[in-house]
Amino acid sequence: MNVLITGAGGGIGYELALNLSLKHYVYLTVYKEEELKRLTKLLKNNKNIEIFKFDIRNKTDRNAIDILDIDIFISNAAISIGGSIVDMPLYDIRKNFEVNVFDNFLIIKKILKKMIEKDKGKIIIISSIIGKIPLSFLGAYAASKSSISTLAYCLKKEIKFISDNIKIVLIEPGAYHTGFNQLMCDSVLDNLGKSKYFKGIKSIIYEEKRKLFKIIEIKKLNSIIKKISKIIDNESPYFRYRMPFLSSIITKVYLIFKG
Repeated sequence: MNVLITGAGGGIGYELALNLSLKHYVYLTVYKEEELKRLTKLLKNNKNIEIFKFDIRNKTDRNAIDILDIDIFISNAAISIGGSIVDMPLYDIRKNFEVNVFDNFLIIKKILKKMIEKDKGKIIIISSIIGKIPLSFLGAYAASKSSISTLAYCLKKEIKFISDNIKIVLIEPGAYHTGFNQLMCDSVLDNLGKSKYFKGIKSIIYEEKRKLFKIIEIKKLNSIIKKISKIIDNESPYFRYRMPFLSSIITKVYLIFKG
């Protein structure tokens, strides 16, 4: 089967592409030119991976995938811009939503329409547990992930009316060590440095976030890669998966007692 993965320059997307290429043909997309050069050289002998630069915000790039025959789409591209809701620039809040929600769903809709025509396909949407357990100073990012999870749920319900052969799957990972969380903390520090109200304590907030992720992050990606790979091969997957297991339990408890 043909698999398209967005945001696969590193982390979960990249490791998943490697794993899936053992059984499938994978279109691995990256955002940065340097990622394209590095991975093209690194994976030159892997005949089941095709790498190309792809910016989900770019209409020309989005239209370029029209020629691809996609059986499985993994919507993984995301950004995180942190800061205080009080004085975080509106364009930064909007950018979280434009990339994580609107641009991702433009691609999902584009690919989904072709899947509807052939009455077959699987769309896997990577969200985050932070959409259920939001963290202070990461509110805009958490809200965008909450939104994409909600849209995915409604999309799954709607598709059931017209096809039983198209599967919508939502993955809500906990904190894995990919470098993404550290960049997220850096964005918090940067925006708080411009804040009228929190500038004086920006370092305290930054260190608090860094320490939290250092404690809760899962260092190895093996478990989540194997889990998603099994989901892809499963003809009748569940709709929602949260991993690792401990994060799933914590989320359920939090949702019960959050008030």
